Amino acid sequence: MKPRTTAGISLSPDGFTNSSGATIAWAEVSEIIASKEDCLTTDEICLGFRRGDREEYVCVNVPGVRTDWFSEVAFPAFAVNRTMLCSRPG
Repeated sequence: MKPRTTAGISLSPDGFTNSSGATIAWAEVSEIIASKEDCLTTDEICLGFRRGDREEYVCVNVPGVRTDWFSEVAFPAFAVNRTMLCSRPG
């Protein structure tokens, strides 16, 4: 299952909208992942948001992220390094 990547995010108290217009309510989010895509000379860090039991993730690019999970996602190079950030029970 490959996440669908889109650039940018607009946050609101109820959820977020990505640059392609997909709106996700925070209450719908069942899982958040971090992954990395190899872009030949650079890597792109993305956050993926899963709604309920859907197989698809709505993903946003995360340039310049420096958080506790960054090294798990960023290394080793040229690997997907999918990392679970949080998950709702059930």
